[in-house]
Amino acid sequence: MTQLTVDHEFHALIPPLSADERAALEASLLAEGCRDALVVWNGVILDGHNRYEICQAHSIPFETVARDFETRDAAKLWIIDNQLARRNLPAYERTRLVLERGPLIKSGKLASNFVDNCPHSKSAHDRTRDVIADEAGVSSRIVRQVEAIEKDAPALIREAARAGEMTPNRAYNLTRALAPLPAEDKERAAALCGDEPGKADILARLHKSMKHPDSNGTYEETLRTGGFHYGDELEKWCDFAESDMSNIERALKSLAEHHRRIAQQAKMAALVEQAERAGQPVRLYACDISDLTGHIERETVDYIITDPPYGKEDLPLYGELGRLSTHALKPGGSLLVMTGQSYLPGVIELLSLHIQYHWMLSYLTPGGQSAQLWERKVNTFWKPVLWFVKGKYSGQWVGDVARSNTNDNDKRFHEWGQSESGMADLMRRFLRPGDVVLDPFLGGGTTGVVALQMQCVFIGADKDAAKVTLSQGRIAEVVNGIHI
Repeated sequence: MTQLTVDHEFHALIPPLSADERAALEASLLAEGCRDALVVWNGVILDGHNRYEICQAHSIPFETVARDFETRDAAKLWIIDNQLARRNLPAYERTRLVLERGPLIKSGKLASNFVDNCPHSKSAHDRTRDVIADEAGVSSRIVRQVEAIEKDAPALIREAARAGEMTPNRAYNLTRALAPLPAEDKERAAALCGDEPGKADILARLHKSMKHPDSNGTYEETLRTGGFHYGDELEKWCDFAESDMSNIERALKSLAEHHRRIAQQAKMAALVEQAERAGQPVRLYACDISDLTGHIERETVDYIITDPPYGKEDLPLYGELGRLSTHALKPGGSLLVMTGQSYLPGVIELLSLHIQYHWMLSYLTPGGQSAQLWERKVNTFWKPVLWFVKGKYSGQWVGDVARSNTNDNDKRFHEWGQSESGMADLMRRFLRPGDVVLDPFLGGGTTGVVALQMQCVFIGADKDAAKVTLSQGRIAEVVNGIHI
């Protein structure tokens, strides 16, 4: 059987057969033999590549007819024109062949009589994209897309577009989305993205994040393994190719939250270490407020933020709180005390004996957090936060309405516990990293949790030793990055 040469550049000009087309051709050759001669040039196949492969596989005899061309470019041009004349080509392949033919005609290497005799050849002047679009029977937009795909697309995308498995528009969008990636990564990225430009956008975004000092390696992991780990302890796996866009975005959000926790844990650990070196560790005491001055150095606290009991029988505690504030607060330091409305005049009077009243803030408790005061016939949706200052306040401007999230009344750690969302909204108005915060009515430890999250040093106390132990565990979880 005659052995012919398959030139890969020539072969690439032949639009690929679909699986059904190849199966039909194979069945015809097996049934009827190779009726049409293969066209060759100096033993190189110009037309009949698919027939040649099938004949070789089944030992089917075939004939050849030789064509004579002066140059390789002339042979290529004949292949292109032959394909355009013989086959009902998809828009992509037709456009690609017309684009391929243009430089051959303009090259000046072809004999003029050949150009004139080619049925699909035009003069050698520069052809605009619109002219090419008209000749290919497509829009100029498709021409632009095919040009970009053939020039820049990874082979996987280019082959899918040529085979009609991907529309020009989809292949173009994928090519553009993958453009920011390094050339050596594009084939692997294309395999992971399939026909979804949105996934390519995600990979481009992850690659861009590699420039940041805190890059977490998700891009490299995805290209290397086909997915990435996520979850609180990175115990879950996201298969990038198999997952849909919404699941990938959720997994990435979870992963970002994990790394945020890790970063915050490191900051808090550094803060605790710094505080310990300075002799100001995170400290918790099981003692009455009247004994706390023995544990707190004079004028070492920036803020006292606390939520004492609200009952009439508890009013003497506010006098003790005033005395503690005078002892512990730095000059210009603030006392923020949450209280009820029932005995508000008495609270203000007792505190004012020791420290200067500055303002009253409103702490909103929307939804099911409202308390019903039966003796006053009031449903209350807010609490006063009294703001006292030791000396003159010289800090930043402060908005006087803080708000808890709706129905966020967190009673897991104490029957009177406040929500982390509400305390955070209040405390972020005042605190800066490194501030020393004291809560002499520790309760469930919410103030301490929020203070540590805001990178502050925290000192807490409560006369109930069991509550201190509970808060100690809760605060330890924050320092260890479990509960942030």
